Amino acid sequence: MGHLFCRIGGLLLPAAILLFVTACGAKGSLSMSSYEKPDAVDNLRAVHRAGALTLFWSYPGGEKYFIKGFVVERADAGQPFRRLAVLPADTRNYADASFAPGAVYQYRVLAVSRKDRLSDVAAPIRVEPRPLPARPPGLEAKASDEGVELRWKSVGSGIRYNIYKTTMRGTCGEVLAAAKPADSPVFRDGANPTATVYYCVRALYATDVLDEGFPSEEYAVAPSLYIPGRVVELRGIAAEQGVQLIWGERPERWVKTYRVYRKLNNQKEFLAIGETAIPAFLDRNPDGAPAAYAVEAVGPVQAGQRSASVLVHPYREP
Repeated sequence: MGHLFCRIGGLLLPAAILLFVTACGAKGSLSMSSYEKPDAVDNLRAVHRAGALTLFWSYPGGEKYFIKGFVVERADAGQPFRRLAVLPADTRNYADASFAPGAVYQYRVLAVSRKDRLSDVAAPIRVEPRPLPARPPGLEAKASDEGVELRWKSVGSGIRYNIYKTTMRGTCGEVLAAAKPADSPVFRDGANPTATVYYCVRALYATDVLDEGFPSEEYAVAPSLYIPGRVVELRGIAAEQGVQLIWGERPERWVKTYRVYRKLNNQKEFLAIGETAIPAFLDRNPDGAPAAYAVEAVGPVQAGQRSASVLVHPYREP
């Protein structure tokens, strides 16, 4: 009686031993890829950040179901590679805490099949972590026409800065506020008129592994920071349809509206009579008497200083 054989990768095996695989390649607990050499790891890179040296790599998504995991190896200067860790198949990073700044290392990562076959060895990466730069001191913020301007003290020449922000206090240092590092100790961001934003800064070197230090102290930027400047150049013209007011537009892009005030001769205080989103307002009910007008720009929380008042006499037909 003859024997039935199945080909698995480059191997010709008796079908009888494939107890968990149905008739030559049908779906079971082991696929044919389990017997093949796994693909090599791709895009291996390292990041030195805040006292940790972390490796990252890529691996084809579909293949993760056919491998057991990954092996991470390191070679110190002049020494052979030694195993650091064996990781699950869904892992794509590894943090090495047993390194010393200033030393030179080589790292490589290999995939392991479910039958313990190792992948080909991709080119190892050479890593020479530098001592980390200091935390940037003196972080401050002020409102600008565009939003907020952050400044801090430099920590040395050749240093760049990553800026981070969050709306959750105590968690700054994870989400970048800008895609590229700043070359000088200043950063400008848009305004957030509805929430307090916490900023912090990390210093780094322009190296392949980043060499990024610990975050600075957090600085809280609340909506109350955005107080507009004083409205200027207010003018009033009496016309048949009412009193037309115009003034100089404030440069702050985060100004919400302008609030208009009026005071008649028999009134002790200015009373708000309306708001407008543009630097112009028509008072359709001037009451037929001389009136003083003033305008203030309104920010997210608080209005700026009110303008100097202008007196407008009622319209008289020519």
